[in-house]
Amino acid sequence: MNILIFNWRDTKNPESGGAEVLTHEMAKRWVDGGHRVVQFSAMFKGASHHEEVDGVEIFRQGSADIRSLSLSVHIAAYLWYKKQPRGSFDVVVDEIHGIPFFTPGYVTGKKVALICEVADQIWNATFSFPVNIIGRSMEKYYFRFYRDIPFLTISPSTRDELVHMGVPKKHITVLPMGVNVPKRFTERPKEKDPTLIFVARLTRAKGMENALDVVSHVAKTVPATRLWVLGQGSTEYTNYIRQTVDKRNINSRVTFFGFVSQEKKFELMSRAHILIAPSVKEGWGLTVPEAGHVGTPAVGYNVEGLRDVIEHGRTGLLANATPQAMSVEIIRILGNSNLYRKLQHGAKRFGIFLKIHNYDIYPQRGATSDEYTYSFLGVSLLTKGIPISWSHFSGYKNREDLSIKGIYFPIVWPYFDHPPLNGLVVGWWSLLWGGNTFETIQLSVIRIVPIVLSTVSSLLIYLIARRRYGFQVGLWALLIYTTSTVMAIQGRVVLAENLLTPLLLSAIYLYDQKKRQTPMVAIALGIVSGLSLWTKEVGISVFLMLLALMIMDRTRIWHMATFIFVVMLFILGYVTYGMYYNSGIFWNIVTTQATREVGPKTLIYLLTTPIIINKIYYDGWYFLGFLSLFAGLLQAERLKVILVAAFTYFLLLLVLLTVGGEIGWYLIPLFPFMAIATSLLLVDSLKTDNWYVFALLLFVGFYLIEQIYQKNFGLTVGQFRLLTGVLFAPFIWATLLKKKNAFQDLGSLYFYSFIAGSAYLTYMYVHPA
Repeated sequence: MNILIFNWRDTKNPESGGAEVLTHEMAKRWVDGGHRVVQFSAMFKGASHHEEVDGVEIFRQGSADIRSLSLSVHIAAYLWYKKQPRGSFDVVVDEIHGIPFFTPGYVTGKKVALICEVADQIWNATFSFPVNIIGRSMEKYYFRFYRDIPFLTISPSTRDELVHMGVPKKHITVLPMGVNVPKRFTERPKEKDPTLIFVARLTRAKGMENALDVVSHVAKTVPATRLWVLGQGSTEYTNYIRQTVDKRNINSRVTFFGFVSQEKKFELMSRAHILIAPSVKEGWGLTVPEAGHVGTPAVGYNVEGLRDVIEHGRTGLLANATPQAMSVEIIRILGNSNLYRKLQHGAKRFGIFLKIHNYDIYPQRGATSDEYTYSFLGVSLLTKGIPISWSHFSGYKNREDLSIKGIYFPIVWPYFDHPPLNGLVVGWWSLLWGGNTFETIQLSVIRIVPIVLSTVSSLLIYLIARRRYGFQVGLWALLIYTTSTVMAIQGRVVLAENLLTPLLLSAIYLYDQKKRQTPMVAIALGIVSGLSLWTKEVGISVFLMLLALMIMDRTRIWHMATFIFVVMLFILGYVTYGMYYNSGIFWNIVTTQATREVGPKTLIYLLTTPIIINKIYYDGWYFLGFLSLFAGLLQAERLKVILVAAFTYFLLLLVLLTVGGEIGWYLIPLFPFMAIATSLLLVDSLKTDNWYVFALLLFVGFYLIEQIYQKNFGLTVGQFRLLTGVLFAPFIWATLLKKKNAFQDLGSLYFYSFIAGSAYLTYMYVHPA
């Protein structure tokens, strides 16, 4: 789909703000979903007229300053659009900041209005007479042109204002907002002196002058108070603010940081004590949950947007819209440590909660959309006898648009992106609970399926590891698999890999019956291999794994022949399935998927980048699991079945997985073997006093220090050295003094402690934006 966005500023504009961040984050995800996204915005000093940012094409003309009417970006957008070939865009997003682009007057196709806040009082704060009066008067009337157009907004307050302006409530969707935290961010200790932080564009509407009033008032009671100012505005207004600071003689209290990176912003937020938000009004107030995520509560004016995001008395405080009233609340917090801790913890919990409701939901892409892929496929096959689902591949001839609760799906048929087995299982379960149409499918229902499948995988891991290596190895492998955050969280999502995993483990469990080389065992192995292929194309790895093991174990020819014959029947059946519905499209999609870009970078990416669904998450068990698989090569005969299974699948991934993209679910079938290999090597380490247990301390120990201790309490150099000593010193002591029993007891104690820590992190995990 071709999407055009009209917005007065783009994310590279020095005066861009949270609204531009929101727009760009959505645009990036549309691009990741296979769409073409074009944005038209105003020029700014040093900008190019055309460039690409994160896959989004940006064209720039005109000015964002509405006082430059003849050069307005709104007029430039109209002229630019009229020059484009008819039908160039499937949908146009009209983003409204005070003045809309009036697309209902010249765009004949689909249109969506995106608005973060109704300007209203912002006109008075930003412009003088008569522009402010003209602007507020226009705003009351131009929404009439948008009555029949869908609206996207970001807060209940803005929704209510739109309804008051005449927009039907049924046309308005409130987007859940989220917090986009830098991947490697680490919280910092609070400053010694009470520090307020202001994070916004430097404008009157954002309350910059009020912020200076606030720090002056607070300093009369709390003399050491300082103010950090993050953000920049027009040169004229910024100079005015700096001159005001000079005139008030508060230079020593106020520090201007200007525009800073995301990493620096979060660092300063975590070091500050209170975020102040003296805006005239906000669409939502993104900086409030950002600060809350790093344990910094907010004090804001009790105005639209801020009252949606600050829960008074729990995540921060709301004050009447005057500097004096805000100062009183800040002094109350600074003078009451119990209240501060309460607000700090409440703000942090709220920030974490919001990470669930992130940008990936709107538009719903990544893991969630793939969940719908399988459920759509299964429900359509079982109710209509035709494979129907959503796809971005261009090879489909039958295509129509579907929107469910504001989420867009390009529906195609007959659908061949994925084999049908997982869809049939999920679709059957959905139908059982009343989800017989695409619109009635519920994630809360269909996610029961992968949870059950993951439970089966857990049981098979225990049975396989116990049979081959003993009870302790089986138990530890089970604990690793069920508590590691990367492994456990991905076992809850409706993806074909969660069906492929128990099939792969079932094949190994059945293969262990190789001493009984009967036709029934050969047929059973063939059926499991065939079902794996019908689950996911990469499921062919089950067949290849079993064939390799049979050759290595010199299995009887008739047994291998029976097994291969059964698998060939399933392959023939899958080809027949495709040919029956549409041979041309079937081979086109298969060929397209087979020719995606791959390369050696994939190996480095998989080894160094643990991913939960579509977000990087540095889990120590992931790295230890890979290390254990490669270390297990030193015991190749003992670990033969585990290694053949793991590396067959892993090598197949290397030649099938695209070079780019963050798609962690492809590794789900590898996790059981990482858990078993890790468990075996750790148990061996304790029994033989070898040093592999130090790998546990290095990878998992430091991971838990970072995720549990550092993120909750901060971490000084002295504390880090002390915790490192607590980790390693006991083992070094036991090793040097040859205290074998102590070494084993310490190893078991640390292992179970790490499992408890991992379980806590998994329980507390929220998927980031």
